[in-house]
Amino acid sequence: MIIFLAGDLFGRIKYFYNKVLSIENQLGIKVDWVLQTGNFGIYPDPARADLHMRNKGALDFSELYYQKQEVPRKTLFISGSHEDHQWMNLMRSRGALELLPNLHWLLNGYSTAIGNNENTLRVAGMGKVFSNKSYHLDKRTTKKVHSHYLQREIEQACSGGSCQLLLQHQAGHGERIGSFVSNSEGLSKICFATRPELVIHGSYNVSKDYINKSNVNCVSLAFGEIKVLKYENKQFTKLGTF
Repeated sequence: MIIFLAGDLFGRIKYFYNKVLSIENQLGIKVDWVLQTGNFGIYPDPARADLHMRNKGALDFSELYYQKQEVPRKTLFISGSHEDHQWMNLMRSRGALELLPNLHWLLNGYSTAIGNNENTLRVAGMGKVFSNKSYHLDKRTTKKVHSHYLQREIEQACSGGSCQLLLQHQAGHGERIGSFVSNSEGLSKICFATRPELVIHGSYNVSKDYINKSNVNCVSLAFGEIKVLKYENKQFTKLGTF
C-alpha cells in the first residue's frame, strides 16, 4: 500500500493534488491513501475563514464543495485549528463525514481501517490544538473552543485499542520540534495506550523524523510537505520527500 503523508495545506487544495499527481508520475506509482495532518482548509463559506487562513492560504474548498468536485485520491484528514468547525460539526450531526467525494474526516478519538486487497492499516486520530482553558471542559461552548481538543477525546482515543499509525495535528507533550516545545497535554498518553508503529503530525512548519519519548518513530511535516511511504508486511518504508 502506498501512502502519502501531507502537512498543513491552508486551503491550497488544488495545488496540493496537482503535486500528488506529479509525484505519482515521477515515481511511477499510484497512491492508495493520502493522510493529512489538519489545517486542510475546510471553509465552504469563504467569508467565515479566519484572518490567518486568508493571509496564509487559499480557499479552494468552497469552489470544490459547491461544484461537487471530488479530490482525485482517497484522503483521510483530521481537524486543524483553521477550519470551519461549526459547519463541520453540522456535517457530523448528519453523519456526513465524507466532506467531498474521496475526502474523509477522521473524528477526534476515533480510529478507522484503510487499505487495499493486500494490506490493512488502522489509523487513530487526534486533531485540533491544546488549550489549558478548554482541556477539561465537558463540551465546547464558544467558537474558540471548537478549535481545541478535549480531555474526554484523549480518553476515548486511549480506550480505542491499538493502531499502526497515529495521526495528530500537534506533537506529544514535551517534544521539541524546531524552536517549539509542545505543551499538548494528553497526546503522549494516546501514543502509550495505542502503541502505534508511526506517529505523524504537522502544525509547526518543521520537517523532521525523530523518536519520541515513548520510543516510537515520528514524522513532523512542514506546510505543504509530502512524504511517500510504502506499507507492506506490517512495515513502513520511506520512498521520498517532496
